[in-house]
Amino acid sequence: MIKVLAFICINLLSVLLVSGQDKVLEKDIGQTKKEREKIKDISAKEATYPLPKNFKKEFKAIVDFKRQFLPIPIIYTDPNIGFTYGGGFGSLLFSDSGELRHILAPYVQYNDESKFGGTIRYMFLPTLKERYYFKIYKSEEINEEFLMEYINKKFYFDRLSFSVLGDIWDEGSARFFGIGKDTIHEDKMNYTHREQNYEMKLGAFISEYSTVNFGLKYRNVKVLQGLFDDEDQVIDKLSNNSLVRKEEIYEGKIRIKVNIFPEYDVDDAMMNIDFWGAYGEAFRNDNEEYLSWGLSSTWSWKALEKITIAGSINYQEVHGGNLPFYVLSELGGSRSMRGLELGRFFDKFSVSGMNEIRWMTFKLNTIGFTSDWEFALFYDYGMVANEHNEFSLGDFEHAIGIGIRTHFTKNVMTRVDIAYHDEGVKIFVDFGYPF
Repeated sequence: MIKVLAFICINLLSVLLVSGQDKVLEKDIGQTKKEREKIKDISAKEATYPLPKNFKKEFKAIVDFKRQFLPIPIIYTDPNIGFTYGGGFGSLLFSDSGELRHILAPYVQYNDESKFGGTIRYMFLPTLKERYYFKIYKSEEINEEFLMEYINKKFYFDRLSFSVLGDIWDEGSARFFGIGKDTIHEDKMNYTHREQNYEMKLGAFISEYSTVNFGLKYRNVKVLQGLFDDEDQVIDKLSNNSLVRKEEIYEGKIRIKVNIFPEYDVDDAMMNIDFWGAYGEAFRNDNEEYLSWGLSSTWSWKALEKITIAGSINYQEVHGGNLPFYVLSELGGSRSMRGLELGRFFDKFSVSGMNEIRWMTFKLNTIGFTSDWEFALFYDYGMVANEHNEFSLGDFEHAIGIGIRTHFTKNVMTRVDIAYHDEGVKIFVDFGYPF
C-alpha cells in the first residue's frame, strides 16, 4: 500500500508540471500575523529584487544544491480536450536548508486532437514569496503557449507586492455555448482562442486589515477555427455576429481586500472581503467602453486539528454595449464552478459559491520526499443572468465532488478535483486551492 501511495505521490507532482492553469496573477497577496510582526524589524538585505547580483549569487551556489530526478508519466484528462498521455522527467533542486528552489520539467505528450507536443517548464523559487516561471509549449495542431511570469510578494521590505505576466497562447479546444442561463449543453461550439495577454500589478499593505492592488492589462484576442472538425464551429455559425471578432482590450483595475480577523493566523481562521473594479476599452472600428466590478468573500475556519471548513462567494457584473463574449462574466471551470467546463456560461451578471470540508489525513515520507495529503468534500453553485431581476434560487446550477490535494512544500500544492453535475462528471487537474 505504501509503495502505491509513493508512486501516486511522485506522479501527482506532474500535476504541477502539466496543469493548464498556469496563470495565478489574480491571486491576492496576503500576510500572516507573524509576517506583519516582522515588518518593523526587516532590513534591506532581507528584501528580494530581480537584480543581476542576486541571480549571480544564486546560480553560483546551484552546483552544491541537492538534486532529485523524478520520472513523470503523464496521464490526465481535461473536460474540454479529453485524455492526454506522455512522459518526461522533473529535475528538482533543493538548497542546503531543504527548500525547493528550482524545478525543470521537459516532457512530451500526445492527445487525439492536438496530436504530439512538447513542453518545457522552469520555475525558480528564491524565497517563499518570490517566483519566476517560464513555459514553452507547442503541439502539432494549433495549441501552443509561451509564458513568462514574475511574482514578488515581499517587494520593498514586505510592504509592497509586484507581479508581471506575459502570455501568448492558442487554445483550440475552447467551447462556447451561447449567452445566458438558458443555453443547453448540446449547442456547444468549438473555436480556437488566440490571445496575447500582458499584465502588471502593484499591491500595497495599507494596514493589518487591508491591502490595495492596482493593475494594468493589455489583451489581443482573436476567435479562429477550432480543433474539432466533428463539432459546430463558432467562426462558421457566428462569423457575422458582434460577439465573435478580433479585439484589442486595454484595462485598468483596482482591487481592495479587507481582512476581518487580522489577529488570527490565516491557518486558524480567516475572512477576507474583496472588492474590485475595472475600466476598459475594446478597440475595433470604433472605441467600445466597458465597466466591470465584483465583490467576493473568502473564509476558512480550522474546526478541528486536521479539519478545516472553507468557502467563498462571488458576484460580478459587466456594463457595456456590443461587447465580445469573452469580456462578459463567466461561470465554469476549476476556479469558478467545478462540474462545468470552462466557459460554460456567459452573461452580464454572475454569482457563484464554493464550499469545502478539508481533512489533512497523513504525511508520507518516501525516497527522500515528504508530502502532506489532504482530502476534501465540496459543493459549488452559481448562475449567470442578463439583469438583476433574473436571479432565482430555482435556476442555480449545482455540483458536488471530492478533491485530493498533495502539499509537497510550503509553496507547492497540487490538487485533483472530481465533480458531478447534471451534465456529467468533470475532472480538473490544477495547483493551489480553488479560492
